[in-house]
Amino acid sequence: MIEINCLIHSSYSIPHLGRFISKDPIGLLGGNNVYAYAPNLVSWIDSLGLDKEQKEVITPSGSKEIYTRRNATGNDKTLTTSRAARREAMRSQNIPTSQTYQSQIHKDSTQSALSLKQSGRLHVEEIYRDGQKVGTIGVHKDGHEFHDDKTFEKPHYHGKNGEHFSYENGNPRNTNKYVGGCPT
Repeated sequence: MIEINCLIHSSYSIPHLGRFISKDPIGLLGGNNVYAYAPNLVSWIDSLGLDKEQKEVITPSGSKEIYTRRNATGNDKTLTTSRAARREAMRSQNIPTSQTYQSQIHKDSTQSALSLKQSGRLHVEEIYRDGQKVGTIGVHKDGHEFHDDKTFEKPHYHGKNGEHFSYENGNPRNTNKYVGGCPT
């Protein structure tokens, strides 16, 4: 007799075959195999049926745990590249993106020890045009890991009102002059 387990709501699976016995309700939109609509039938749990982004994190105690991406707030956006995220952050501060600028990134000297512990190292990008400072943008090039609620945020720039412009690919501009140890 084949053992059948109920893992996700009423969707039954056969773990040793690595597939569900019913088709994915969204059909081929979920991929070519309509019977495999969860990443791993044995270890993957998605109790609400919502696939949130996850990553493995080494905690301060040294153990490995799975963290879930935090919920977006306000005007947060996730963009494909670091360049697109930087441009959104510049627009939020009314800095035209069609001009050429010089910039310098350095550690934020005003960041408190508590903020550093909770949010990771914040860097500040100072943007200049013709020797005049035209704006400042905060950047968390490594993102955040919030150990209290096991959430994380991807690398991102900060907007004028605290919004996060996260990015999937790239690093802060590698043509900038980095001061204080912010290598890309």
